[in-house]
Amino acid sequence: MQASPLMRAGQERSLRPSLRFDSASGTTNAAVFLDIALLYASEVGADQKLDVSEQRPSIDEQIDALAELHLPLVLIYAIGVASVPDEASKARAAALARRLATRGVRVVAIVPRPSQATRGASLASVASSLGMAPDECWLIGDQLDDVEIGNRAGCRSLMIDNGSERDWRGGSFREPLAKLGNLAAAIRVISAAATSPRYGWLS
Repeated sequence: MQASPLMRAGQERSLRPSLRFDSASGTTNAAVFLDIALLYASEVGADQKLDVSEQRPSIDEQIDALAELHLPLVLIYAIGVASVPDEASKARAAALARRLATRGVRVVAIVPRPSQATRGASLASVASSLGMAPDECWLIGDQLDDVEIGNRAGCRSLMIDNGSERDWRGGSFREPLAKLGNLAAAIRVISAAATSPRYGWLS
């Protein structure tokens, strides 16, 4: 039986998953680590313009696209944000997990965003504790710090260029596999990769 999606006291800094799954029930070695802000934020950053011919996907449309990936999801929520208490951010992630579940997306863990001090080690530990291989996992974020955390963990890191990144400080671990305009585009990249022969677990 799965545990409550709410993080238990004292777990937010250790990055231990709060919601587990049974690895004997046919799960894969891969997962998608997703910053929950990407489902709530506008598809276009404040300094970008949306072409009038474009249709901005709704949250539910993006959730349905995630469901079609048939990959478990690890939700990442922000901590240490002055304007948003940690408890509120955690509760928002839990509410999103419930919403995802109603539309067929399997959330296997809810974790706080790793600090730069721990970098990728924390996400690699989460993946391992869930029986997943980091190099089979994807991370989707909207800042180069996210990309670095994912790359250091050994994940495939995709960056959503929605205006959140302002510094653009480079580095050997700060190059995303792809830089995309929105979450829907990232989902398409993962879906396309999943059709390759090495991803036989989707067949």
